[in-house]
Amino acid sequence: MQLSIHPHIKNCWPLGGIVITGSTPGQWLRVLNQLELASTNLTLYPLPGAHPHSVAGCLVPMSAQQLSCLPSGAWQYYQVVSNHLFIAANATLFPFLTPPEAHKLFSAQLHFAHPHFGWVVLPDPMPVSALFSVPQMAAGRVTKPHIPAPIPEAVTAFMIVPVAPEEAIEQLMSSHPQERMPHKPLNWAEKIRLALYELFSSPMKKVAGQTSLLKKVTEDHESLLERNQAVADKLLKMLRDNPAEALKYAIPIGKDDALPRGNISVGSLDLSKIWSSFSLFQSSGSAGGIVVLGDRHYQLMKQYQESAKHLEKQGAYQDAAFVYLKLLNRPADAAAVLERGNLYAEAAAVYLHHAKNKEKAALCYEKANMIEAAANIYKELHQYEKVGDMYASVGQTDLANTWYNEAANEHLKKAAYLPAALIVQHKMGNASLAQYVLLDGWNKASNPTPCLQHYFNNIADDKMMMEALDEVVSGLPNVTKAGQMIDVLVDQYKTRASLAEPIADIAIAVIARYTAQDASLLAMLRHFTPNDPELIKDAVRYKTMRGAK
Repeated sequence: MQLSIHPHIKNCWPLGGIVITGSTPGQWLRVLNQLELASTNLTLYPLPGAHPHSVAGCLVPMSAQQLSCLPSGAWQYYQVVSNHLFIAANATLFPFLTPPEAHKLFSAQLHFAHPHFGWVVLPDPMPVSALFSVPQMAAGRVTKPHIPAPIPEAVTAFMIVPVAPEEAIEQLMSSHPQERMPHKPLNWAEKIRLALYELFSSPMKKVAGQTSLLKKVTEDHESLLERNQAVADKLLKMLRDNPAEALKYAIPIGKDDALPRGNISVGSLDLSKIWSSFSLFQSSGSAGGIVVLGDRHYQLMKQYQESAKHLEKQGAYQDAAFVYLKLLNRPADAAAVLERGNLYAEAAAVYLHHAKNKEKAALCYEKANMIEAAANIYKELHQYEKVGDMYASVGQTDLANTWYNEAANEHLKKAAYLPAALIVQHKMGNASLAQYVLLDGWNKASNPTPCLQHYFNNIADDKMMMEALDEVVSGLPNVTKAGQMIDVLVDQYKTRASLAEPIADIAIAVIARYTAQDASLLAMLRHFTPNDPELIKDAVRYKTMRGAK
């Protein structure tokens, strides 16, 4: 049995130590001092270098608790197999060893999987204290200064920390004190005067010129007409003429069943300012008045919609959002208006708390460069690749790779090998591990052809490509796999002009090997021998003869 090590997407055994590179004990001590481990009772094992009588570094076995406290740095983590064999992290043994097998092979002495020349028997351990001698300390008190924060040479990324959604919306809207619009009903004398004005309005219009008395009569007539107008009509007129001002007196009509019912005259409305501000999170406490809109409901709703569109065209995105959210009860439209106005933080708050659309909220936080808020929502949505994208956008590579790895694992749980490999290759930058995942997908996935196509497409060198082709073809287990291999070879034959001839030879050999089991494979010859009609005719005759039998 030949035991070998292969890359793996996760650790198969617990971590048991770290390897510090360096050819001198002084280099090891600097790292141990950086980790604050130089004064502990740890032991270490020197590791041989690639040349005779050389040292490449040392292995420092550590407990799981000690390893969990280590920061990232210039050292490599190693797994420990059955307490007797140390192999690199993110790797596995092939074939996989059971604990009894590992104990039988390596129990006599500790072994180490050396990256250059294989298995190494570790020498006797040496304590850390043997590397240095403690100098005589002079009497006195030493004060250690605080290490100042380093000043970056350049800013490569930045994030905006979002405030609470309620506060984000409140900052949008300007406050307005409550007011009451002057509105005095007509008394019996004023009603009689208005009736007389209406009776003689036509003759007065025919009078040439405007005397001072006639001018006063006309102004009094217009004043009485305005006061006698239905309040709902006044609100409609205000919305058409001055929508921003009319919003101070507007009433919500988003739900018909929210309107009052009762024996109240249609159109009776006290036009007082019922909004102290245009806050989208404010409750609509009325300063007084009862609304029964009756047949004015549809007209008012239509006017609200037109006013919202007009306000948006004028660039008043906050006011337009106020109309959609508070007056029409359409939070998705309110958030969309804010998003179109580049008010992404406010739009995210409305999407999140009113429209209940977390994906849209995360996208708005992303546009606002509020990376942490966006990442938290993507975590809730289990969109781990997007979480990795967020952290990668601000240069937090280690954190991004953690979530990319989580996304790849989620794909592998569903046997989606190709998406997992693409994340590993393009997002994590680990091309060798991606090739391992693609090859695993070729062997295990329900749709293995795309995995193998990407596997070959990633190999640019012609010599390595031929070696990979030979390896895969030699391991074909059955005729079904052979047919899938032919499909891949057709694609490679068309895209790799420099290897067209050897690829065609391999394809013809595979077809010849499995034709007895599946004569339909002969039809694939036309892709590799387009200029040889005789060969195609022979293939057709062979297939026909087999069918006749």
